[in-house]
Amino acid sequence: MNTDLRQPPDISVVVIVYNDETRLPTAVRSVLEQTLRNVEVVIVDDRSTDGSYEVARGLAAEHPGRVRAFRLDENSGGCGAPRNHGIAQARGTYVLFLDSDDVLERNACRNMLEAAETTGADLVSGLCVRVHVDSRSGKRSSGTPGCTRAPGPLSRSPSCPTCWSSTRCRRTSATAGSSWSSRVCGSPSGSTTRTCSSPRRLTRPHDGSP
Repeated sequence: MNTDLRQPPDISVVVIVYNDETRLPTAVRSVLEQTLRNVEVVIVDDRSTDGSYEVARGLAAEHPGRVRAFRLDENSGGCGAPRNHGIAQARGTYVLFLDSDDVLERNACRNMLEAAETTGADLVSGLCVRVHVDSRSGKRSSGTPGCTRAPGPLSRSPSCPTCWSSTRCRRTSATAGSSWSSRVCGSPSGSTTRTCSSPRRLTRPHDGSP
C-alpha cells in the first residue's frame, strides 16, 4: 500500500467537531496511529464556541501534511454540513467519517481498505462498539446494541442501524453528485442510511481480519 504522503492518501478521515476540544485530540490520534500509514485527517469544526478550532489548528501545525483543519462560517446545527465540507476537502481515494468523541481501532483503515479493494465495493461498513464508563465506579462496559454481524456483502438493513453511524469507508469517486442531508445527524439512527447515493456494492471486513 502507498505510504508516500506526497501521493494522494489511501483514505481521508473526516473528523467533525463541535464544542469538544478535550476529546478531539484522542480521536485524531486514533487516526494517526493507524497501521495503514497513508491516511490524512480532515478536521471540520462546526463553528464551536469553545477552543475546538484552536485545538484543530494546533493538531494541523503539529502534523503538517497529515492533518488539515477547517471551520464552517456558521454553525449548521447538525452533522451533514461539516461532513459535506470534509468530503469536498478530501484528497484520499476513500473517505471515512469519524466524530470527535469516537476513536478508530488501530487496524480499522487497513481492514476497510482491503475489504473495499478485494470486493470492489463502493461502501464498506464497520462495526460500531459503544463504551460506557460508570461515572461513580469508573467501570467500563461495551457492546454493539442492535447489530448482528454477517459475513460477505451486506444490504441496507434498518435492523442494524448503529453500523451507519460513523464507521463507513466510501470510495471518493462514488460521492460525486451526492451529499449528506443537512437535516440528518450522525447518531446511531436508521435515518443515517439516507447518506449519499446508493452504492453498487456494500461490504464489511470479515471477522478475524489482521
